[in-house]
Amino acid sequence: AVLDFLSEVQLQENVSILMSLPQFESLQGLFTTDLDVNETTAKGAMIVTVLNRNNILNDDGLDMLDYEARAVAIASNITSEFMTGSNKIQTFDEYTIVTEMADVADSDLGTLFPLALLLMVAILLLMYRDFVDMIVAISCLIFAIIWTFGAAVIFNIGVSTISIAVPILVLGLGIDYALHLVFRYRDERGDGTENEEACSNAVGSVGEALLLATITTMIAFLSNISSSMTMIADFGLLSAIGILCSFIIMILVIPSTQSIRDRRAMAKGLPSASIKRYSKRSVDSNDSIGRVAMIGGRLAITKPLVVIIAGVLVLGGFGYAAANVSYQFDVFDFLPEESEAYDMLTFLFDEFE
Repeated sequence: AVLDFLSEVQLQENVSILMSLPQFESLQGLFTTDLDVNETTAKGAMIVTVLNRNNILNDDGLDMLDYEARAVAIASNITSEFMTGSNKIQTFDEYTIVTEMADVADSDLGTLFPLALLLMVAILLLMYRDFVDMIVAISCLIFAIIWTFGAAVIFNIGVSTISIAVPILVLGLGIDYALHLVFRYRDERGDGTENEEACSNAVGSVGEALLLATITTMIAFLSNISSSMTMIADFGLLSAIGILCSFIIMILVIPSTQSIRDRRAMAKGLPSASIKRYSKRSVDSNDSIGRVAMIGGRLAITKPLVVIIAGVLVLGGFGYAAANVSYQFDVFDFLPEESEAYDMLTFLFDEFE
């Protein structure tokens, strides 16, 4: 009632006096750093409201994100109805930040996963030169990803923003299983080994190595469980499950598919020697990928000492750089620069103490 009778000048004078008093100095921190107490001007100010979580949940029947969403709506309405020019009210709330982080993760996954899948298809077609083997390998990878996130639901494993990397990780690591198994089986068949024995040799030799690789990779990811950050621990657990699912599916499906294809070929009277994908390839006259891979082998044979010295020098340089790496968490890294939450956080960090 008193404020209604004060003019703008009187109001500014009273505010200036109050803000200058020692007991009100702490309030100055609620204004932007350009605050001028004498002129009662500032670019912006913040109002801190403390909410009683239990009362909100009991009285209104809302969860916190719903409650925050309503607060955001109120602020938006005030801005649209009463604010002019560039003036506006914004809410610093978990709802906006979490929602925008989730939207970014969904958008990135929608772009990165198809891109990674497309690259896998291209690589498999280049290496296999067989459409069926490519389709089987890609299908196994997709099944492994479905198993992984199904396990996340069944075992109540948290899926966070960084979990976006798990499908890409399963694609990248799981494809190795398909390549090793198929090429080992083809080598066996190219040597004239019968179908059943070729399957047994492929799974018994390469499969054993892949199992050990799977175990060591899982141990590496499971070490993240010791992290005090829940999202890091969940990411490590989810990645380990993804690798295990990929191995199980590949070790069962890839040899089975090769065996079925061979049996159908034999049923049609086709000799294995006439099947192009089983033709034995010479290491020296390999394709372009093989020739690139042979560079390291030739250097190791002709100039082993030079290779070791070069490796030590490179290790020393990268080791020195690694010793000076800095680790920091920045919430801005999880938000797109054009988002409302990014603008809001930038304003808070730049303009307030």
